[in-house]
Amino acid sequence: MRKALSKRYRHILIDEFQDTDPLQIEILWLICGEHSGKSDCSPLERPLQPGALFLVGDPKQAIYRFRGVGIGFQNPTQMCLAQN
Repeated sequence: MRKALSKRYRHILIDEFQDTDPLQIEILWLICGEHSGKSDCSPLERPLQPGALFLVGDPKQAIYRFRGVGIGFQNPTQMCLAQN
């Protein structure tokens, strides 16, 4: 299913990224990440396909902290983005 979604949606724009929870980020990485033979690696360990993911957001405007969203959550994602 991941491969089919990745082929169908080659470019994904996420607005209000600061309100995205960890599970949603993993789903995005599964769709936008490179396809590797490793099924046991974390989705965030996959390099992103060039140009596949565009994020817009401001952590200061997060309104869904009760869902696990907030400044602390952004740091692992920011590190993954910096590596890509």
